[in-house]
Amino acid sequence: MHAVCRKYQELPWEKVETGGMEKNLQHLVDVSCKANPKPPPKDALMVAYGDRAAPKLVREISGDNLVLRQKAIKEVLKLVEAPKELASLLTAGLVPALHAAAADTDVTARATATLALAQCAKQFGGREKMLEQRTIEVLSKLVCDSEESVRQHGLLAILELAKSPMGTKGVIEARGVPLLISRVAEEVPHLQGLALMALQQSMSHITGLQQAIEGAALEKIAEVLESEDVCAREKAALCLAAYTVNLAEKSAAAMHGVLGPVLRLLQDETLAVRTAAAAALMSITVHNDCKTAAVQLSAVKELAPLLDESVLLELQGGASPLGTTLTINVLQCMAQLAEQPKGRKQLQGSLEQLKSLSESSNAMIATHAKNAVKLIEWKP
Repeated sequence: MHAVCRKYQELPWEKVETGGMEKNLQHLVDVSCKANPKPPPKDALMVAYGDRAAPKLVREISGDNLVLRQKAIKEVLKLVEAPKELASLLTAGLVPALHAAAADTDVTARATATLALAQCAKQFGGREKMLEQRTIEVLSKLVCDSEESVRQHGLLAILELAKSPMGTKGVIEARGVPLLISRVAEEVPHLQGLALMALQQSMSHITGLQQAIEGAALEKIAEVLESEDVCAREKAALCLAAYTVNLAEKSAAAMHGVLGPVLRLLQDETLAVRTAAAAALMSITVHNDCKTAAVQLSAVKELAPLLDESVLLELQGGASPLGTTLTINVLQCMAQLAEQPKGRKQLQGSLEQLKSLSESSNAMIATHAKNAVKLIEWKP
């Protein structure tokens, strides 16, 4: 500890000598009892140790010196990754301090404080304290900030909170779903994905889904399906799949005209987008009327290239986890479309590929392929 203190004082450290009182006294005079010859700058973040470290850092976040506030928040960003450090900071009052810093007039301090809240939300203790301190109300203002970086970190914080059942409930109770719907509509394209991810998490709860339905989320989600941003397209398709859990919403989605954009996304150059589009199509075509609508829009023709791709990957030794998910989604879509007479007739041309996949080493792929073959070959 003596060496650490001397380092901050910019003084050389000398090991204590043994040899009696006279030598020790001389050591005190020469080394240990000197006043700090070079006081630290007023904007230098002086660390504390042990039990005093967290309270001192939290005080600096709430202090009057802007530079010190910025440095203290950056230091917090490093520390909150460790559960032990986060627990100490939370006990010292970190969340209220970050609330205050997130309202700072300085953009850097505001953005960094919001990011620190997002980091805290990744751990159980942080989420618990944030919900207790009503952080969602603070985040509701931050996601509407004029600065893009602040909005981005605010959306990330809500997303992290919504990843747990406790956090999802908190977001819903704070009327976060209507807010997220508005952000999907108003946010810049490369941030729409974050808003959609948070909305999707919220819709995993029945109350959140009901709020999304009442808030006309379908219209906003549909608009993003053909976004220029890859992430936005992918998350919009996944959000659509989460929205269309009930039969009424499946029918509403088809009537709203989402099947066309979803089918076009099946040919997207990005694997993640194709997989998400297949998931949305799979969800919607559970409804019989939606099966008919999809077949009329040439859904079988759009799915065929994906089936060929799946067979090729199977011959090459298997696909990636995401590729496997796409294959399963495609197989389920085909099985559902086979329940529609015209769809079953159109799928006859895919039987050879489906039978090939029914012998896959992947049990899930083989099972779904066999089911699709059975439905296509069924005769009344």
